[in-house]
Amino acid sequence: MKPRAWGSGLAAIVGLALTGAPAAAQGTVFVNTTEDLPPEPQYCLPAQICPLRSAIERAEGGATVRACYDATEIAEGKVPKGKPCRGAAKPLTTADPGYDPATGKWVFDFSHNLPYTLGKGRARIDFTADIDGWAGPADNKIAIGPGDNAMDHAIVIESSENVLQGFDVRGEFTNAAITIRAGLEGGNVVGNQLGPGLVFAALPGIGVRMSGPEVKNNRFVGNWCGIGGDGTRIERTRDDCVQLADGTAGNQIGGPEAKDRNIFAASDLGSGVIVQDIRTTANVIEGNWFGLDATGKKAGNEAGITIKLGARGTRITGNVISGNDQSGISIFDNSAATEITANTIGESPDGSTCVGNGNYGVSMTGSVDDSLVSGNRIACNVKGGVLISGAGCQKNRVTRNSITRNNNDAIRVASGANGNIRLPTINNTTATRVVGAACPGCVVEVFSDTGDEAEVFEGEVQADLATGLFIFDKPEGFRHVFVKAVGTDPNGNSSGLSVKRAVPVGRTPTATAVVVSPTPWPTTTATPGTPGTPQTPEATPTTVGIRDVFVPAVFKAFALTVDR
Repeated sequence: MKPRAWGSGLAAIVGLALTGAPAAAQGTVFVNTTEDLPPEPQYCLPAQICPLRSAIERAEGGATVRACYDATEIAEGKVPKGKPCRGAAKPLTTADPGYDPATGKWVFDFSHNLPYTLGKGRARIDFTADIDGWAGPADNKIAIGPGDNAMDHAIVIESSENVLQGFDVRGEFTNAAITIRAGLEGGNVVGNQLGPGLVFAALPGIGVRMSGPEVKNNRFVGNWCGIGGDGTRIERTRDDCVQLADGTAGNQIGGPEAKDRNIFAASDLGSGVIVQDIRTTANVIEGNWFGLDATGKKAGNEAGITIKLGARGTRITGNVISGNDQSGISIFDNSAATEITANTIGESPDGSTCVGNGNYGVSMTGSVDDSLVSGNRIACNVKGGVLISGAGCQKNRVTRNSITRNNNDAIRVASGANGNIRLPTINNTTATRVVGAACPGCVVEVFSDTGDEAEVFEGEVQADLATGLFIFDKPEGFRHVFVKAVGTDPNGNSSGLSVKRAVPVGRTPTATAVVVSPTPWPTTTATPGTPGTPQTPEATPTTVGIRDVFVPAVFKAFALTVDR
């Protein structure tokens, strides 16, 4: 069809909306052609042709765009799970030139290089409603592509409370396929929801970009990136799937329920989610899978989650971050106050299989402050569990994680990070007790493992305020045969993991008396380490008893001796 002029048709549509014409006020607009036509006043009226562009124009302000299907074609099995049209609505049919029989989808290609723009708010584009038992992106029947046009975006959102769900976006959108930003008239852009059921596949650019301080409190839920079909066919994107930038705040990527889970499967050069810029604050990444397909098998992004350029207050919780080429989570460039809790990093979603990331599980380098790594399962990663490296990294706490089966250090604090905090030492063990030394006043966490890491958190105790000595008792005994310790000073700086010490089995500690004056924890400056090289503890564990270590008065009555 020959392209038509755009100006007069758009003006007529706007005029209809302003005068309250019935079509502008209706609750649902049914798309019935894949042609990308300039808006005309008669489009989407009852029994008329209804292109997607006109349907979106009419939906702004509170209506819903949908697509229903031909009852005869449904009965013949041509449109599995499709719902038939009712009333005056006209169906999409398999005779439409945009129908692709190979995928069973209707492809809406652009005939012009103008994106669909949502500028008024409260529009809903919902292609899940007319699929019987729609259960996820594998059930989608609508796709949007650029056609032969060179386009930056497919959809631009410059307004609030819009909802997009149940369609694929694929092809040569060179910037971000969907962008959320402030409009020319300014004002906040809030409460938009992308998903469930959006698929971003085979894109050369970014999937979704939210940018600007006006863009707040939007949601991205239940979507796929880098996969298609039934969720196992890898269709890699080239760049980041979701980018939060330039001051956007309070956005939610994923959520606490399974239906909110996004699957960030495969990107050649980008991250599943990247958060950047010093004004970008308080965003939440929750309950997603990174580096895996929809069945939990390895697919692989370049990186899982990246926090950079000063982004602050990002919360990363409840995700599975495994099988990425670089680190699962990377933080750098003066970013601060990142909270990393309750994630699985380097294993399959059920924890049964190693799917390690190609670098560290969590990496903080350069300048990273006031961040927390707590309650995570970090396993099977190629370079190690957690890295904190660089004199600009301060007040970063690593606490109560399960870290095991990594190919290098479980926790590595190097190159002046975290105030050059020293490693704790374990000087003696029994079947139920650990005795050692850490920085004065430090909280000492004790872990057990079958090897050289920290799989089981056994508990914590505070080191003596004057000398740094500690006694940790576990009356029921330790889970595994080796114990190690991590210290965290009163400023929130955590150390690396101490040298391991074996737990004696079936031996009873013998009380002896020792006479030794208390000696404070050394204050000499440690030589900054380098990533991949274990730090040297300040005191070497002895093989028998507490000898020549720093013993305050409270220890004198019951220093422990363990037979060889």
